[in-house]
Amino acid sequence: MRKTLLSVLPTFALLAILAGCGDDTTAPAPTLTAQDKQSLAFFPTMVSDEKASVDFYAQIASSQAVGFANAFKPSTVPARVAAGTCTASTFDTTMVLQGMTLSMQITKADGTKFASCEDAALAYASNSGLRIKMTMAMTQSQQGSSMNMSYDMIYKPTVSTGGYTINMTMTMDMASTVGSQTTAMSINPMTAVVTAASDTATPTMTGSLTMTYNGLTISKLQFNDSGVVPSQTVDILKDGSKVATMTIDATGTATVKDLSGNVIKG
Repeated sequence: MRKTLLSVLPTFALLAILAGCGDDTTAPAPTLTAQDKQSLAFFPTMVSDEKASVDFYAQIASSQAVGFANAFKPSTVPARVAAGTCTASTFDTTMVLQGMTLSMQITKADGTKFASCEDAALAYASNSGLRIKMTMAMTQSQQGSSMNMSYDMIYKPTVSTGGYTINMTMTMDMASTVGSQTTAMSINPMTAVVTAASDTATPTMTGSLTMTYNGLTISKLQFNDSGVVPSQTVDILKDGSKVATMTIDATGTATVKDLSGNVIKG
């Protein structure tokens, strides 16, 4: 084929064809190093562990949001106002607890600040909702670890039933150093919707998370209140390019494969 082309095409035309082909060439996928393969082999275990952690984070966020919203119910406002317990720190506060700095800001759903407890109660009673932004930062210098976490939640009550919907975005960065080895992990983002039909209903949750561990990213892993959603396949990225896949079967067992379909065992 090449000899035929050379015999019938002028030199300038051949160069033009070759140049055009070069323009369409895409860079090859990044190479998986031995360290990458060790990390990938750890992913199936890490996914279940991190989902348990995410459940815990979501429960904290949900309980915080519910607690704040209950504090602003119209029935509680007169007592709070009479006792003088509604201050600026009610809506914007920072605390330090056992080495962790926790900051919380409560506003209307659109981010507008509350003028008073009555203003907060009106937002609750009108079903327009509250916005809760929380950041947590912790450093343990002796153990060589640090963690930063943030929540951004829109809490919308269903006043008639006592139920609610929480739309939540969470990000988390964590790093630890043991000896000469540094481990870095991030969740950016985790998005979830937590819903309760009434004040006595068990909340349900659906969402997804993108998690990076030592430079490898699990993209958009789906989960719900029962755990990681079975029968799904997600991409694993390195430097933004797909380098492997992870499949969770009907039983919840995860398997990581390279792009040739080979199981990665580390």
